[in-house]
Amino acid sequence: MKVVYSRLARATGLESPNYWQYFGTRLVDLAEIAGGATVLDIGTGDGSVLIPAAKKAGVHGLGIGVDINFGWLKHALPEIQKRSLRNTALAQMDATNLGFMYGLFDRVLCGFVGWNYCFDFVRLKFTSPDTILAEISRVLRAGGRVGISSWAKQEDLDWLGEQFRRYLPEYVADQKMGSAITVYSKENAKGLERVLREGGFQNIGIATETAEFV
Repeated sequence: MKVVYSRLARATGLESPNYWQYFGTRLVDLAEIAGGATVLDIGTGDGSVLIPAAKKAGVHGLGIGVDINFGWLKHALPEIQKRSLRNTALAQMDATNLGFMYGLFDRVLCGFVGWNYCFDFVRLKFTSPDTILAEISRVLRAGGRVGISSWAKQEDLDWLGEQFRRYLPEYVADQKMGSAITVYSKENAKGLERVLREGGFQNIGIATETAEFV
C-alpha cells in the first residue's frame, strides 16, 4: 500500500481551496488545544491538521506529524517553513508502531486515517485487534484527548470504486478487497464511538457536520 499511496503525494498548497484544510481546521477546533500543548498528528499528509494544531499549541507547545509515506512529509515541510512554525517536527512512522515514549502527548489527532482495517462498520464488530488505537492510548497522557475525523457520507462511491479497480489494481489486491472497495463512507459515528469505548476512552463526544465541495 505504501507504494500506491506514494503516487498520491503531491503539493496541494494550504492556500488552495482544498477541502482537506477545512476538515483539518475543524478537527483542531473540536480538539480544544491549549497553548503549550504537545500534539501528535497521525497521517499528516501535507499538514492540513498539523499546521493549525501547531498554531494553537503556540511557541511553548509542540506539534509532531507522522506519516507512513515520506513523499507526503516532503510536501508538508515547505508549508511549515512558509509559516515559520518552529514548534513542529515531522517523522516517517507507522501508526501501528509509534516510536514515542508512554504518555508524551496531550492531544492525538487522526484525520481520515481509517478504522475499517479492524472494524466492520456495517455489523459494528471488530474483525481484528485495533493496533492503532492501542498505540494512541499508549502515547496519550492521562486526561488527554484523541480527535478522529472521517466521512459520514460521500457521493459517487460506485464511480470511485470503479476508478480504484481500473487504475489502482495493486491497491485493491494489497487490501484483499477482491471486487469490493472499502471506503471511508462505511465508517459511521456509532461504529467509531464503539471503537473508542472498547479502546478504554470515556467522555466521548460526536460532532456531525455537513459541507459541500466541488
